[in-house]
Formats: sequence, structure tokens, C-alpha cells
Amino acid sequence: MEFGKWLICCSLALSISVFQNQAARLPVNGSLGQSVYLSPENPHGSKIEEVFWKRSSPRFRIARYMKGDVEYFGAEDYKKRIKLHPGNFSLQISDLQRADTGDYEMVVTANSGEETMERFKLDVYEPVTGTKISYQITENCNITLSCSVNTGDYTSFSWWRGQEALRNDSTHHLSENGQELQLHFTAQIEGNVYKCEARNPVSEDSAHINLSDVCNGNKPAEPSCGFPYTVKIISSVIILTILLSIIVIVHVISKR
Repeated sequence: MEFGKWLICCSLALSISVFQNQAARLPVNGSLGQSVYLSPENPHGSKIEEVFWKRSSPRFRIARYMKGDVEYFGAEDYKKRIKLHPGNFSLQISDLQRADTGDYEMVVTANSGEETMERFKLDVYEPVTGTKISYQITENCNITLSCSVNTGDYTSFSWWRGQEALRNDSTHHLSENGQELQLHFTAQIEGNVYKCEARNPVSEDSAHINLSDVCNGNKPAEPSCGFPYTVKIISSVIILTILLSIIVIVHVISKR
């Protein structure tokens, strides 16, 4: 009876240990269109009878190694992207697609008949490209910088002024997702270069903007610190209209 309890306790402890090891393993991140390796964490010796790679979600067979021979399963297009390396029994997946995201299993059978299994989680991301910064300026020269990307899954954004990582303070205010940065234009920050950094687990990209180019009107596609400038234009038009009216009146009077 005592032996039975001891055996149950040992089995339970072993199960918990295996579960903890599997839970602690980090996902493998792959880049869309690139290659990735699912490599066993535990080394396997030469006394191997069979190695089986499977998808556990959705469930299907991928590849099998047995006595030096490798066999692949699935559609021909899929088999062309798969390679099992007999040296360390890792699985290589090329030309990654979104459908490759999921859970994988590697089952190893030793010559003794003992089986061990390792689980893998693969996440496939689209790389971040085409990062750019756009801006808007209000009448009081408050500037909103917006960061965007052409491509990229699960992209996060961060902002830098020179070598300084920006946080919410009296001059800067970040949106909840970090994609927008609001700031009040002052002489102290004029000329500083601001950088937006966009990244995801497989890539990163960045864009820069110089505030002196923005508020000195060096970019004609965008309004500069516009309110005073607009007032000057309107005033000039009014003065020109008055002068033309006076000239016309003088001309009419002189004819009479």
C-alpha cells in the first residue's frame, strides 16, 4: 500500500515537472516568407528507432524518420517546404505562411521502446516595413506626430528625441497605443530630431522628422505654424483691395 502511494506521488511529480518544462518553453517566432527551425531542446543519442513530427493543432502528420530514412506527408506543395534534419532531428519549414502558425509535436522512440515528446508553438509574423511620420499643427503650434507602417503584424510603437526615449511629461503626450505623439512647439525643442520606432517579434523599422523643418515651413505640403501667416495674407489682400478701389475712384473723378 505504501509502495503504491509512493509510485503515485512520483508519477505526479514527474508529470508536473514535464508540464512546467513545456509551459516554460517560449514560442518560436518566424517571419512570413522566410525559414524557421523547430529544434529539440533535449539532445537525442544514436539509439533512436523513430522520430515523428506532427501538427497538434490542426492535427496531421508532417515527417517521419526511421532507420536512416525520412518520409514526408501531406500535399506536394507542403512537402517541398519541409525538411527533417537527421543530424539533430530538427524540422525546417521554408517559405513560411500564415497557416504554419500553430502547435507542433516531436515524438521520439528509442530502441528500448521508450517514448519522449516535445511540444513547440510557432508564430508567424509579417515583417514591419515602410515606417513613416505624418504631422498636424494647430493654431497654437501644438504638433501631433503620427507613426504608421505599410506592413507588419502586432506592431508596437516607441518615440525618441535624440537618444532619449520619450514618456508622458509636460511637453509630450503619447496615445494609448503609442502611435501618436502630441507636443507643444517651443524654442527649446526646435531643431530636435524625433524618431518613431516600429517593431514586432521578428523585425523593426524607424522614421525620423526634424521639427525645424516642420515649423519653419520647409515642407510646403504641410502648413507651418499657420495662424500668424494666414493673418498676414488676409491683411495684404485687404490692403491691396483698398488701394485698387482708391485708384479706380481717383480715375473716375479725374475724367469727370
